[in-house]
Amino acid sequence: MSDRVQRLKDARAEATKEIEEYKQAKEHEFRAFESSVRQFASVVIWLAHQLVISSTLARRLARKRLSIKRLRLNFNRSLSHIPRPKMQL
Repeated sequence: MSDRVQRLKDARAEATKEIEEYKQAKEHEFRAFESSVRQFASVVIWLAHQLVISSTLARRLARKRLSIKRLRLNFNRSLSHIPRPKMQL
């Protein structure tokens, strides 16, 4: 094989290797980003759920004309069964 053909094959192999390394690096970055977005989304969903619970509970208790102290006690009881999402900063 001529020297020129061998250099072309080596260059092609090196380029393929570099492309694979670049793909792997980008895939790793994407997975890290996807993980952070998923954590953020779980926190947003949890907060939205808390708002729905609090507004529903406030309406129910307002109808019953309960005191603020009783309202807080019932609200805290309603949150006790909901698991909080783990946040990593």
